[in-house]
Amino acid sequence: MLSDLGWTSSGKKLDAWENARDRYLMNFFGGAVGGALFYGVDLVQNGKRNNSDTKEELVYLLRNGNKKELLDEIESQRKNGKLGSRELSATKYEQNENGQLNYLTATNEADSQNDMIAKQLRDIVTVIDQGIH
Repeated sequence: MLSDLGWTSSGKKLDAWENARDRYLMNFFGGAVGGALFYGVDLVQNGKRNNSDTKEELVYLLRNGNKKELLDEIESQRKNGKLGSRELSATKYEQNENGQLNYLTATNEADSQNDMIAKQLRDIVTVIDQGIH
């Protein structure tokens, strides 16, 4: 039980609770955004609407004044290259004979998939926040 609280049997503290608020906020936000993305895919592929909880979670965070934290987390993830490829372009691609897209190398960081996803996430947060306030 002590190891669950961040202590080992030797008594050494493992800092399990360090940055817990930030980690849980990001997990919650990641679930909300990821759920929204899967919602969009499901809507396009199957014509079904579901996952209303995801939108409600994002609205809840924004309604409670967490816009800055959400945008800061998006920026942190962008800087660390966690949102998408830094090497592949978001806008330049070739289509092969099977109709599949092959993305080309990004010519600059702003054209990367990582930066494009960050921009889209910031836009989503901003638009929903403007609708609330």
